[in-house]
Order: sequence, then structure tokens, then C-alpha cells
Amino acid sequence: MALFGAPQPSERDPINAVQAAIALQEVIEQVNADLKARGSDLRLSIGIGINTGEVTAGYIGSRQRTDYTVIGDAVNLAARLESNAKPGEILIGETTAQCLKALLQTGFEFGEEEREFAFVPLGGLKVKGKLREVNVYRLLWGEELVSAKGEVDKRGDGDGEHTFFHSTAKNLVFVEHETLLRPRQGWATVRREPRRKLTVRVVVAGTDLSGRSFEQETETVDVSQSGACVRLAQPMAIPSPLTVSVPDYGWRGEAIVRTIARDEQGYLTGIEIIGQAPHW
Repeated sequence: MALFGAPQPSERDPINAVQAAIALQEVIEQVNADLKARGSDLRLSIGIGINTGEVTAGYIGSRQRTDYTVIGDAVNLAARLESNAKPGEILIGETTAQCLKALLQTGFEFGEEEREFAFVPLGGLKVKGKLREVNVYRLLWGEELVSAKGEVDKRGDGDGEHTFFHSTAKNLVFVEHETLLRPRQGWATVRREPRRKLTVRVVVAGTDLSGRSFEQETETVDVSQSGACVRLAQPMAIPSPLTVSVPDYGWRGEAIVRTIARDEQGYLTGIEIIGQAPHW
């Protein structure tokens, strides 16, 4: 188990985890190439799972032996993803995918040596300890990424909107279009809700990462048919419940936190409204 974010958390934690996973797989590929060159039939392979969430971190054990480690549901899910990863695969959980998208959408800067990657949705996966299926994504890098980008270009749906969750290591931007590549399930077109820039006064109430209740008046950054992006003063867990009021529209309802990205003015928080959203 590799740990990122404790004892010192950083916004780079999801990126660091992905880059480390890719580096591990590249080392395995090089080892296998060396074995083949020596005429050996032995081949090594590993599967990797990455998950993000709240954990209990610290020195755990007894007087005879203590280890710095982490425990919690997020750790268990990472282990489940790892056990479901095929040889050579890197699987990431929904929260990790949302963190990566949120970081990339803010124009996050990559280091010069960091690797280009993409991730594609595999749908729901039933894992031990979970009543419901969890959403899983598969990471693409190296030759597989180059091949996947070529296939996307060849199999466009005619309107030019054909790519997947994609990032480059050269400080380019996150791109999200309508057609998503699903390697295990063929090709599927997912119509994504249009967003538009609209500033609307809202009042948001919920619980922050420290467990403190808050109520804040803020404004939307953009809106969609079933959600919005608002800027909050404090971070929240993903997913977290929220109560949202739109005084100018006379509307009040419930929402769930789906994405968080930090900027100079606070935390850009993407929310999904439960039930009927206001007519923005």
C-alpha cells in the first residue's frame, strides 16, 4: 500500500498517486523486456487500485510493535479495486476521478517529467462490503493511450465531439466531450448537460470537512439543468449532502457535492440537485 495525503495533505495527492502507479507499471514493462532479452519465459505483472477519501491515520499497534498506517472505508475500497484490477491495469474510484477532473479543470500545472494519461469509465462494479455497485474508471497511458486516441478519432459520431477524460503533462487543459470510450463495453455516446455561465445568489448549508455546520450566501459560477457550480469558503467531503436556497427564485431543495477544486477565492464546488432543479 502506498499512501498519499498523510500526514501532510496536498492538492497534488491524486496526481501523485496516478503518476506513481504509471511509473510502477512502466518499471514492470521494462523488467519484462529485460527478461525477454535474456531468453527467459518469466513475466511479471501487477494490478493497481487507487481510491480517495477520509481515513484514520496514525501509529497503530501495541507496545511491542507500532506502524504508521491508515484505516477506513476508503482504504478498503482501494484494496477492492486492486483485487479487481487485471494484470497491467490501474483502476481508480469515483472520488479519485472527480478529484482529477476538478484539478484539471482549474488549469492545474504538471511537472515536465509527468506522464500523459486518460481515464475511461467502466461502469458499476460490485465489491465486497458495499451494498451498491461502485463506479470504476480505468487509467490509460503510454502506447494504450496513443492507440485509444487514434480509435476515438476514427470512430467519431459525426459532430466532432468525440474524446474522453483526458489530461496532458504539458499544462494543457482538461477536456470532456460527449462520446466516452468504454473498452470493456464497446462504444457509447453519453449526452452531457450543457452548462452556461450564470450568476445567481444562493444560500448553501451543510457540514465541512471538520464536521462543523455552516450556512453561506454565495453565487453560482455556472449552472446546468440539474446542478450548479458554486464557490464556498470551506471544503466538503465528496459526496456530502447540502441544503440549497435560491431566494430570488423562491426555491429551496437538497443537493449532493460531486466535485471540488480550489482556487484563489475559495473552493469551486460542483453540486447535483436532488429532484426538480430551479428553472435557472
